[in-house]
Amino acid sequence: MNDKCEICLNKKCDVVGSCDCDGCGRAGVCYRQLSPTVRITTQCTQECAHCCFSCSPSKTDMMSVEMAKSINAFCLKNKISKLNVMGGEFFCNPDWVNIVDILSKDMTKVRLVTNSDWFVSEDIKKNILDLFGKNKTLYFALSYDDWHTNRYVDTAARWLDENDISFQIENWGEAQQNTILPLGRAETNYIGTVYDIFSAYCRNPNRLYSFLIVENGNIYACPLSKRFYLGNVEDDLYTFRSTYAEKKKPIIDNIMSCGQCNRLYMFMEQTKKDGVRCV
Repeated sequence: MNDKCEICLNKKCDVVGSCDCDGCGRAGVCYRQLSPTVRITTQCTQECAHCCFSCSPSKTDMMSVEMAKSINAFCLKNKISKLNVMGGEFFCNPDWVNIVDILSKDMTKVRLVTNSDWFVSEDIKKNILDLFGKNKTLYFALSYDDWHTNRYVDTAARWLDENDISFQIENWGEAQQNTILPLGRAETNYIGTVYDIFSAYCRNPNRLYSFLIVENGNIYACPLSKRFYLGNVEDDLYTFRSTYAEKKKPIIDNIMSCGQCNRLYMFMEQTKKDGVRCV
């Protein structure tokens, strides 16, 4: 059977194994691949009103190097090749260099989300040069929206470009729609977006196969909150793929039917305030 058939959500497909992944020209960008968000710390240099994890400078959750090894083993065992690594802010974890290096071992693409506050630290920039110089699967995603301070985004982007380090910046319009969900701190600091009109965030086809792994290795079906606990990367869980195929864990089905975002959008009191939204 085709690997992707084990987790495919296309219920209209009645010909199991009919996809030709090896010969498909879109195989590299196909969204039918498990793609976890891996959070390595809740500590951050900013305290944004929209943050789904309620991160701040006072938070103390930190992933260990040993747990990073367990997460990498879990990913390889379950044929996961793409990661979204974030915090908090990644460099707030003192072991971030080793952790990111370990998490990205044998991956094909690793997205590292950042607010760019690292730009003021020469030590961090040196570590970035060393790490990205030997690991070409890594690339930066620079947050740039109406919620972060955006203080160093432009200068960080120029520096990355000068040093031939891959990065992307969302355009302003996309950022407003893609970064606000009624989770975490945004439950009380909410500004409506396209999702309160049309659908839940996770029903976007490109996000159907995403989920969350946090600092201690716990796995959650919702990629942006600790909802629908599924187990731990160190548990004896068959494989993560078999939990999809045999439905022994409420992974994808719960994401598709939970409706939490929709209900929160409908009943949440909108408390938008003018002024600074990030400190």
